[in-house]
Order: sequence, then structure tokens, then C-alpha cells
Amino acid sequence: MQGDEPLNMRKLFIGGLPHDATDETLQEYFSKYGSVVNSSVVKDSVTKRSRGFGFVIFSSSKMADDAQAARPHVINGKEVDTKRAIPKSDMDSTYKNHSNIQEKRVFIGGLRGSTTSEILNTHFSTYGVVESVDLILDPNTHRNRGFAYIAFDDSDSAGKVILQKYHVIDGRKCEAKPAFQKQQRYPHSHQMDGGYGAMGSYGSYAGSYMNYMDPCYQPHKSCCDHYHHHHHRGSSRLIFFL
Repeated sequence: MQGDEPLNMRKLFIGGLPHDATDETLQEYFSKYGSVVNSSVVKDSVTKRSRGFGFVIFSSSKMADDAQAARPHVINGKEVDTKRAIPKSDMDSTYKNHSNIQEKRVFIGGLRGSTTSEILNTHFSTYGVVESVDLILDPNTHRNRGFAYIAFDDSDSAGKVILQKYHVIDGRKCEAKPAFQKQQRYPHSHQMDGGYGAMGSYGSYAGSYMNYMDPCYQPHKSCCDHYHHHHHRGSSRLIFFL
């Protein structure tokens, strides 16, 4: 199965690690969820000390799903933060540094004009609990304008949708990307269950959580200090890796 599934679907980022955590620590802890084919704690190239985060790769995506379903995780007495990892190469460089990411919300582009909110809800419910479907409509024709926003109750569900990237919806190949907040609501949208206002536009997407890692590259600044400053208990954000 390992050879049949993309690496991205089997890989998790582990943040907020205690400094005494090692590759073996991650291997031993996450093995309870399945076969771990690789585990690594990222170290500073100069000091060789842990930078407070690492990665775990399972032999199947189901094992990664099981690990995420078991959140929160505590390693060596410290609660850590596990997230889906999205390759930087998957994101347009224009948006990689956007910080205003909606972690539970996904942008879907390339929809048929006839696709309905109900069709979207049915498709994305296989990834988790859908809280709202925000389908952007043309004010004159009342047909959708080819894109929508899906909000989940758990950011991990959004992460899985984004990692898969391409989805066949209503017979058409569509693309999923992270959504980010804009200041004004879109005036013409069709929402299911109230939900969120439509924000952004086709192509208005961003790479998420880049700021989490950036300060860790500065030798004078503690990765863990930065992590604790931005960490939100119970969240499961997305993070890019090289």
C-alpha cells in the first residue's frame, strides 16, 4: 500500500516537541497507530539541537488518519501539535506568506455552472463533518460562478481535501486550495446551514502556516518560544515542508 499512496497523504508534521525527543521517540510513540517507515526530529544545522518539530511517515494514509483522530498527543509529558503537511511546491508563490488563513475552510475552483450546494455537501462529507457550503452565484443568471468555499468542523478534514488537491465533482475535475480571509463578504452566494460569508475570489488562496517555520531558521530565536506563542490548543493546522 505504501507504494500506491502519495507520500503527502502519509506524512504528518509534529510541532512543539520537547527538546529531549529523538527520532526513536517519534518512532516508538506513533507506532501505536501503524507502521512508521520514517521519523525525524529536525535539528539546527549549527548547534545540532532539536528545533522543536519533526515529521513522521506512515506506510498508509489510514494510519495517519488514525493518528489525527487520536489528538491530542502527549510525548515525554508535553502536548504536541500534529498537522497535515503540504509541499511548498503545491502553492503559488504569490500566496505562500499569507497569514490570514482559515484553517477549517477550503477553496474549490473549476466547478460546473450547474453544480449545487447539495452536490458539494455530499462529496465533501466523505472527508469529515461539513459545517457550511458557500457557493458563489452570478447575480444575473443565478448559476454558480465556478467556485465555492467548504467549511469543516475540523481543520484536519480541510487538510485532507487540500492534500488530495484534485477532486472529480459532478463529472468535472476541480481543484482544492486553502482559503484565506478578506475584509468584505462576497455579495452573491448560496450558503447551506448559514455558515461563513463568501470571501476571496478564484485564485485568492494562500499557502498556510509558513510563519510557523520561518523564525526557526534564525539561530538567535527559539523555535519552541515561537511555537508556544502561536500554538492554539486543539487545532490542527496545515504546514508546508520542503
